[in-house]
Amino acid sequence: MHELAWKNEYLIGNPLIDKEHRHLFEIAAESLKPVMPEERKKKVRDTIIKLNDYMKVHFKDEESLMRTIEYPFLKEHVRIHKQIIETIQSMIGSLATTSLKEFEKNLAFIIDSALVRHILEEDVKIQKFYDEKQGQRHVIHWTQDMSTGNEELDNEHLKLFEIANKTFARSQEGASKEELEKLVNELLAYFEAHFKHEESYMQEIEYPHFQKHKETHEKILHKMKEFIKKISIVDTKMFEIELAVIVERTVVEHIVRSDVRIRNFLKDNKMSLDLENKEA
Repeated sequence: MHELAWKNEYLIGNPLIDKEHRHLFEIAAESLKPVMPEERKKKVRDTIIKLNDYMKVHFKDEESLMRTIEYPFLKEHVRIHKQIIETIQSMIGSLATTSLKEFEKNLAFIIDSALVRHILEEDVKIQKFYDEKQGQRHVIHWTQDMSTGNEELDNEHLKLFEIANKTFARSQEGASKEELEKLVNELLAYFEAHFKHEESYMQEIEYPHFQKHKETHEKILHKMKEFIKKISIVDTKMFEIELAVIVERTVVEHIVRSDVRIRNFLKDNKMSLDLENKEA
């Protein structure tokens, strides 16, 4: 069986990414735990499935980090991530007809290509860029394609970006934990106020995905509150990186994938109304 032990040579110097890489190795190592012969195949299969699930989470975090540090090779790196996930999912799809020997060979391939080589050949480039970057390390940008079609909501999104970028800047400048906690609480308070406004607006326009959207808001607030709880025990470097990933994942991704659907709903409704008026 392939070597599944974590080695310090796999460290890239980014505390969040290194922690997630280490956990991927821990998942892989579960396949080596002794089980009855008839359960061996299921053990390796379950390991591959768990690796696939956690790898998706890890890749999203890594991609969020790359966006906030303005990594120039983001698109290429995302393409590699997609290829890895597609390869693993293809393996999972053929598990029923694969022998135990082939199973273990597949797991070794995942460790080799998706972890070891990917870390040593690709992820180290992210950290090199991060270490050498001039100016603000983390920043999130508003773009016009993030517009919801409602000027008030868009202005509130811009304010969220402003508070987040200010927090990143103060962290890099060596602000105290007390000041950083105050800024993150300010961000949380603005989230709460914005979400209430957005939810009222969705109800006003009878947005069909209101409930699901509201549940997403609740998850974002919960994640922010959990992050605030551990600020006092997180070192400054980890604080900045974790906040960058949380903000990018919950703010930017939420706006792009969820809030923009409000704009599309309004646009579709307007087209339907225009068509009705034309036919009348």
